[in-house]
Amino acid sequence: AEISTDGFDLTLNFAFDFGRWGSLRPQLVGSYVLSYVEDDGVLPARDQTGDPGVPEYRINLTLPWSIGALTTTWVTNYIPSTAAATVPGNPNPLDLQRTGHVKANTLHDVQVKWDAPWNGAIIVGIRDVFDEGVSTNFSLNSPFYDQTLYNPAGRTPYARYVQRF
Repeated sequence: AEISTDGFDLTLNFAFDFGRWGSLRPQLVGSYVLSYVEDDGVLPARDQTGDPGVPEYRINLTLPWSIGALTTTWVTNYIPSTAAATVPGNPNPLDLQRTGHVKANTLHDVQVKWDAPWNGAIIVGIRDVFDEGVSTNFSLNSPFYDQTLYNPAGRTPYARYVQRF
């Protein structure tokens, strides 16, 4: 089997300083797939972009706002919709056709970090703040979501301590 893919990635970083109100350092990261061709030696090779598990693009927006030792970060991850399945075409069953629809998925995470004066950091946050979860695809067998794209954990609070030496 052989996979051939091409596309482009884009990262944009910005910096805004607000004096005593801190600073905002947004980052926008995007990946766009121009083509994703898998040749398994059995079916005819074809561009699978838009098929289940192969979204056309992905976008990640990170908004960290810092005031002194405190940083609050909001992260938004977006995965667009894809087809739910591919089925044999008619009249040529080797010509696979996309069918169904898996809805787009947008997840939001929030985190607060305090940089301690002893070279440590206390971090608390929530992944998937609005408990959006995964985009279901009932064309798949249980667990009915694409495990290569989505994390099924749902809303997850967390806390960490980091010590730098």
